[in-house]
Amino acid sequence: MDGIPLREQPSPERVHVPREALARIGAAYEDGRYLDAWALARPFGPLAAWRGGEALVLAGRLAQRLGNTRLGGRLHLRALREHPESPAAWAWGLRTVGWRLGPYAALETARRRPPPAETVEVVSFRAEIAVELRDFDEAERLLARARALAPDDPWIPVLAALALQEADAYEEALAQADRALAGRAWYRPAVDARADLLIVLGRDDEALALLEEAMARLQAPSVATELVALQVEHGRYDAADATLDRLEELTPLRDRQLAAWIAAHRSDTAYHRGELSRAVALARRAGASGVAFYERLAERLAIAEAPARVELPVPWVRQHRLTCAPATMTALVRHFGAAARHLEIAEAICYDGTPDHAQRTWAVRQGLVVREFTVTWEAATALLDRGVPFALTTVDPGNAHMQAVVGYDRARRTLLLRDPYFRYLGEIVGDAGLADYAASGPKGLVLLPAAEAGRLDGLDLPEAALHDVYHRVQAALVAHDRAGAAAAAAELRAAAPGHRLALQADRSIASYDADEPARLRATEALLALFPDDVNLRLSKQASLADLGRRDERIAWLRAECARAGHPLLRLALAEVLRLDARAQPEALRIALASARGRNAGGYHTLGHVLWDRGEREPALLAYRAAACLERTDERFADSYFLAARLAGRAEEAVAFLRDRFERQGRKSGGPAVTLFDALDLLDRRREALEVLDRAIAWRPADGPLLLFAAR
Repeated sequence: MDGIPLREQPSPERVHVPREALARIGAAYEDGRYLDAWALARPFGPLAAWRGGEALVLAGRLAQRLGNTRLGGRLHLRALREHPESPAAWAWGLRTVGWRLGPYAALETARRRPPPAETVEVVSFRAEIAVELRDFDEAERLLARARALAPDDPWIPVLAALALQEADAYEEALAQADRALAGRAWYRPAVDARADLLIVLGRDDEALALLEEAMARLQAPSVATELVALQVEHGRYDAADATLDRLEELTPLRDRQLAAWIAAHRSDTAYHRGELSRAVALARRAGASGVAFYERLAERLAIAEAPARVELPVPWVRQHRLTCAPATMTALVRHFGAAARHLEIAEAICYDGTPDHAQRTWAVRQGLVVREFTVTWEAATALLDRGVPFALTTVDPGNAHMQAVVGYDRARRTLLLRDPYFRYLGEIVGDAGLADYAASGPKGLVLLPAAEAGRLDGLDLPEAALHDVYHRVQAALVAHDRAGAAAAAAELRAAAPGHRLALQADRSIASYDADEPARLRATEALLALFPDDVNLRLSKQASLADLGRRDERIAWLRAECARAGHPLLRLALAEVLRLDARAQPEALRIALASARGRNAGGYHTLGHVLWDRGEREPALLAYRAAACLERTDERFADSYFLAARLAGRAEEAVAFLRDRFERQGRKSGGPAVTLFDALDLLDRRREALEVLDRAIAWRPADGPLLLFAAR
């Protein structure tokens, strides 16, 4: 595997900055006085002209704080290349590799290009990558090492706070942010972390007070951007405009992306004050800088007469990882004053996401009035006019997400969304946006306490009757009532022949029966209705794989990738190509591109490709990343263990599997089975049987687990 190229653009003649000047600039930077640091730096010419490892690192950091992340990254890559003896240049250069090419590229570059020394900057960088990959055990080990190297460094507790926040331990994370601030008052990264955590915890007033005081004490664009978003959320539009003014002052080097962000938020504040012409002009400016939503918004606002908006006061409930449905359901129920606890719902219905049928089944058992329907602009506005918010499920390639629809805006022609992950109100275009999800409806879900059922009187929601029958299919299959599912599916076919829900019901039954030819037929019928849907195309290639039609699968995937190559389709192509040694270079290129973000499947495929090529150490990095990113996927955990065993590192993999079992074994039998198999393969049968006994005690009615134990 080739190393990561570290290139730079031509730069002006190099300038030496005296050490005492660097010290003054650095002191202002560390105090969060970035404009003051800029004033001290300007006499020494453009930042791109500076030379020396220490100077380039500081110049890059300052450029990023002044609004130009690309310039900062270029300077850090130059520092890494020109000053390999500098641990700071190594850490900041590798951060840029991670930002541009993803965390795996940073890890692999670090493996091939070890740091010149183990300093707190080097160790904390490694901890940041571990946090990004959700490798919490490795992050804690590295944080402990960083504390030993620099006990008073305030960045270490901030990084610990970020790790705890990623693990959904918000109160513990807040305590770490407070610890950092106790060590250094108004330390900018700690201020950012504390404000974000206060918002996550629903303590907006405290966050506003903190950010407003920080604006007076610091010269930090990150504080300003967070404050603007919170001010807009709370309807403080004049204050938001003043903060945007200050943000422009704080970012003399701002790039096109930041300029577009400012224009978009100015457009929003102008709109909310009724200044339509100004809102249109600013939306066009944001659109011209590449923000497509605002480009289309400008067209709609240009013909609008006046703002017309309905917004219901639905509370925000922060989801944990993979609990968007329980969090959204909690918010909807609480809106009507009923009691609901997000984590209790998640415990009851959620593991590796939330199945559709489980949402409705839980709600009915709680005595709630439930309606599932296909969301249209007309249906959405009719519900909202009656004071009824609802859940919207959007199905994107490889994942689905639920959020609450809490209002609409006729002039903008948008539905207002309360997303359980992001604190601030979002929008989806009411026509084109919904049409993008036609392959899945998109589906809406109304949850009402029985006393509020009258709000639905006389309202005929689109395809609600079909959704009722489709739910019966799903519920019957979960109960292993194959005959009941078939009868409900036949009812769907008779009521709506060729409808997507009827075809999806047939597909579900085929999956239950493990009848791959029937599943493929249903998938192709759905593709005839929705030929561009990526999930259906992925399903077709998976069926071709299960049916052993390899050549047909490759030809079909190549044609699909050439037509509109979604990354997940390219990843599927890499998975099949890796088995052919002649095509491994192509498979490697695809897999590396797929592993740029946090796509666990991309890391898993990359691990396979590298392992097949004999590159065991980088393959093990990729396998562990996949297992950490998706801790509920047994395939990823098993692959990591098998690779670690062959690499002589079985014990660290067993520790990982045991931790998964302790954390997740009450929700699923899968972690117990994977740990049992690993221990059994290591001839540790007594330990394996103890794991199985504990798992059965936790899940005495788990049929697959009991069958495994019987075997």
